Amino acid sequence: MVVGSGRGRTQSEVTARRNLLVAAMSLPVLLGGGHAVAQEATTTLDPINIQERVESAFGTVDGYVATQGSTATKTETPLIETPQSISVITKDQMEAQAVDSLDSALRYTPGATGNLYGTDNRGHGLQMRGISNSSGVFYKDGLQLKESNFTLFTALDSYGAERYEILRGPASVLYGQASPGGIINYVSKRPTEENLREVELGAGSFDRYEGKFDFSGAVNADKSLLFRLTGAAHTGDTQTDFVEDDRIFIAPALTWQPDADTSLTILANYQRDRSGWAMQYLPAYGTIRPGRDGKYLPNSMFVGEPGFDTYDNDQASIGYELDHRLNETWQVRQHARYVYLKHYEEGVFGGGLLNDEGDYSRYADAGGSRLSGVTIDNQAQADFDTGPLAHTLLLGLDYKRYTYRDYAASNDMIDDHFNIFDPVYGYPVGEMTPYTDTDTTQSQVGLYAQDQIKLGNWRLTLGGRRESPRQSGRRFRSSPEGRRLHQPRRSALSRRQWPCPLCQLFRIVPAGVRPRQQWQSARARNRQAVRGRAEIPAGRLERLRHRFGVRPGPAECCAQWRCWRAQRHLPDRRDQVARHRAGSCCEPRFRLRFPGGLYLSRHRDHQGHLDHRR
Repeated sequence: MVVGSGRGRTQSEVTARRNLLVAAMSLPVLLGGGHAVAQEATTTLDPINIQERVESAFGTVDGYVATQGSTATKTETPLIETPQSISVITKDQMEAQAVDSLDSALRYTPGATGNLYGTDNRGHGLQMRGISNSSGVFYKDGLQLKESNFTLFTALDSYGAERYEILRGPASVLYGQASPGGIINYVSKRPTEENLREVELGAGSFDRYEGKFDFSGAVNADKSLLFRLTGAAHTGDTQTDFVEDDRIFIAPALTWQPDADTSLTILANYQRDRSGWAMQYLPAYGTIRPGRDGKYLPNSMFVGEPGFDTYDNDQASIGYELDHRLNETWQVRQHARYVYLKHYEEGVFGGGLLNDEGDYSRYADAGGSRLSGVTIDNQAQADFDTGPLAHTLLLGLDYKRYTYRDYAASNDMIDDHFNIFDPVYGYPVGEMTPYTDTDTTQSQVGLYAQDQIKLGNWRLTLGGRRESPRQSGRRFRSSPEGRRLHQPRRSALSRRQWPCPLCQLFRIVPAGVRPRQQWQSARARNRQAVRGRAEIPAGRLERLRHRFGVRPGPAECCAQWRCWRAQRHLPDRRDQVARHRAGSCCEPRFRLRFPGGLYLSRHRDHQGHLDHRR
């Protein structure tokens, strides 16, 4: 027994430990020799490249939750760093929900709806943050699709969309004149390097049959030339009697990438719609309350004339997106598009119930539109650092010009004795009397700048815009021979350039919830009467808004933030509309939003009323 330091070992234990140490020192030599022998019989395998797919603001999203977006900032920005409220409806979500139109895509989107009028194949029933207005709402690939007075581009087939981005709230700093409720950006499908071969056939209610296809891939071996061809067609009836719904849609796309710094993508589409008026004007008598003899009207009730019911659209567009990186700091982009739209409509509509027996007043209306427009957006982006601050600077110059003609005529039905509880069709439509025939030209030139600043978890967005919009129009009347005669009346609207500064500051916390403070100021000068009901006083109307709130990140997309507001003082409706159109609804306002969707706000309107909301 060897004793020392309070610990004891036997002689056999010491010998065993010495032998183990010698074996451990000899192991690398033995392994080295074995490796040399095994190396002679080694077979070399082809390398396997494992690449992580980086999500793009314009590409495919895996799943229902997108993390990147471009609508709010015109740059590829993570949604958690986007200062405004935005929702992204991905392709996977549209497939899971069987989306076939814009209104069905918006059914699960907070703050937006697309079916205010029920069954409506026109795409007119849009509402953003409570504002029922389809004017200036719809964008495609970041460029506005301006509507005429009678028709819109919102019926563009959803199968050609890679995603919808719903931006809630004003976006005039980057886009100019737009709806204060927000905008909807239709992001087109783009060519992919991976081969894509997709064909779908389907059938449904009301004798509906449809087919879809989506092909994409590389044209050459080095994958510098990519293509994509997307198409869809359907035919059938609707839930409304005598109303058909036929469509042909095709969208080719081509991408050329001569090097890693340059990309040119050409996007085009054509859509042909042949349909009728699926939306019907029905009275409360017989729909929401019992009608004659306690009867209710069927959901398929049609109050028009089968031989005089048309809603046809032909729309087409072609454009390009040119991107080029100059160096590690600067990159430039130019997006441009030409659009064309031809529309014709005719129908017989309900004018009101005459008695409890179900006799119904009807009138006939017909009209159409022809629209063409050019939109171009030039951008220069710089990514650089100034000390601890990281900047993404965006400078832009955009221009758009739309010209459209609207014409319409109407007449009362001749010897019409239509009864909604005992419908009989075939009454003649008399000679139509024109009531509108106008040519309208709208143009806009805008210069904008934006700086996204990062400091740790803090994000600051500064932006401003100066623009010069102009609108002019002419009215015509018809001669007895049917010729268009120019009336001396001419309308024109021009607006001086004004600054639209924007400042948004927030901090990203680990839980993905973003406290936010925002200051926004806008000045507008408008001399035009709003729909002929109220006159805007000459001069500048100013607005200053300060807001503090909390918003979850995109990972918490299932959380819904709702708020209920009660307004104690409502000024005259015409004055309210006039101020709303001028961009100044209220004077200094403070709003505090709490988790759970409730918020308190305090502001004074133009009449000096103090308003508390909850």
